[in-house]
Parts: sequence; structure tokens; C-alpha cells
Amino acid sequence: MDCGHFGGKCMRVWSYVITTDRGSAPNYDRPSVTLTICKPRIRMRAQKGDFVLAFNGHTLASIPHSVRWAGIISEVLPMEQYWEDPRFRGKRPDRSETPDNIYRMIDGALSQVPNNSHGQGSIATDLHGKNALIFSQAWHMGDDRPVLPEVFNLWVTANRRLERLREISAEEWIKLRGWLDAHNCGIPRNRGGSPCRPSPSPRKHIKC
Repeated sequence: MDCGHFGGKCMRVWSYVITTDRGSAPNYDRPSVTLTICKPRIRMRAQKGDFVLAFNGHTLASIPHSVRWAGIISEVLPMEQYWEDPRFRGKRPDRSETPDNIYRMIDGALSQVPNNSHGQGSIATDLHGKNALIFSQAWHMGDDRPVLPEVFNLWVTANRRLERLREISAEEWIKLRGWLDAHNCGIPRNRGGSPCRPSPSPRKHIKC
């Protein structure tokens, strides 16, 4: 990994707190994990090569600082291109139980198509993010809820409703990746279920 791009730091890490994990944000359908709805500030500002780390919110775990999922961004794709990209047609509402490919260009503007992930009340938030994030590598801890050691200095503590951005060195990344690999359950390809333990079935129109 070339760490010179960040002025001696190896990687930018976006940390945030996830409140639901039902298979749409992020979406675990093939071919890649994607984040296309929810988390607009991360989607708007994140770059290729950045790392996203999601901690469990209180609705998912009572254990502070436990990790739900994480991934390395391999591509940042504008939402209008995401709908048209043949790679991600399997994430549309007619092919996925938990779709995130739910916005398409109609008369020159992005419009929401009927789906069971997000309702009309989420349109402004979703579109504010502008981009779909594609993850070449991803880790999912599911309901095992491993607590990330404090030494990594990546916890979200000041305001758990906002994301946190920090740069880490190559040495820190090697240690972090080792921790992720040790606790990884694998990406849940069975429509939102976790290889660790099954997740509840998706409900209509989740909240971020």
C-alpha cells in the first residue's frame, strides 16, 4: 500500500455509529458491499482508498465501541451512474430484498423508485450524499460484537450521531487489519443475515 498520498499517513478512517444492519445500508448483495443510502457526509467526502468503520449503536448492541462492519473504498460512483451500472443491477428493488440502488434519473433529476428500504422522507438525506461507495474489501462482525481496543484511537465518543475522520499510519493499519481479520465473520450474502448469527428480517422503510 502506498502511504505517500496522505503525507506520510497510510489511510483515512471514517468512523461512525450504525443503528440498523438489515442489508441495505450497507448493502451486502453481490458483487461488492456498497454504501449508497444513509451517511451522506461520508459518501459526499470519502475518497478511493479510505476506510470506513461502523460501530454498533445502542439498538444493535449494549456494548460500547463494538464493531459491526468495515471496508476499504475501491470506487466512488455518482448516484446517477450507480443506477445505470450493470454491475449493480442486482441491488435494484426488483432483484434485491434489501435494495440500495433505488434512485434513477427521470427528466434530468434523481428520483426514488418504489422500494422497501427507504421512503419519501429519506430522499433529501440520501441525495445529499451524492455518491455510492464501493468496497473492494469488507469485514462483517455481525452479532458477535467484538470491542475495538481503545489503543487504535478510532472510537466515536464526542457525538455518536456524527462521523469521525482520522488518519492512520501504515503500522497502525497493519495492526488494525490483523484485528479485523481475527474477528471477521464474512459478508452476509443471504440477504442481510450474518454468518455469525442471523439478523432479523428487513422491515419496510428502515431509518438510518
